[in-house]
Amino acid sequence: MSNALKHLYVLLPVLDDAKHYWVTRDEVGKLLRAGDGWLSEHPERELISRRYLRHHRAYVASALTRLAEADETEEDELDNALTGAGVTAQPDRAQPLAVQRRTRIIALLNEIGAHRVLDLGCGDGALPCQACS
Repeated sequence: MSNALKHLYVLLPVLDDAKHYWVTRDEVGKLLRAGDGWLSEHPERELISRRYLRHHRAYVASALTRLAEADETEEDELDNALTGAGVTAQPDRAQPLAVQRRTRIIALLNEIGAHRVLDLGCGDGALPCQACS
């Protein structure tokens, strides 16, 4: 169960390709701790590292180097795409589901001609703020 939870901890943000909070150098250590015993041998470790660390080249390079040290892989066997020309644009990402949902609700409210919205629930009030603007 512990191993499955470690996999989920790493792979959920990887599959979404978007961590939902600020990524700092500490995330490299978190990735390595959660990936201990499986990530260094995973065939997609470069992709997993890139997505988990939100495409921060320096953090990804650090993680890949430390993973190579852990499994004694030669550094020149690693993906060298990180040492080439820098990426200047963010990768295309799908619009988050929450944004899609709000956009659709606002479109429906506009279609029916709603002038007021009462938002009862557990949230930050994003829907009424967007509906009124």
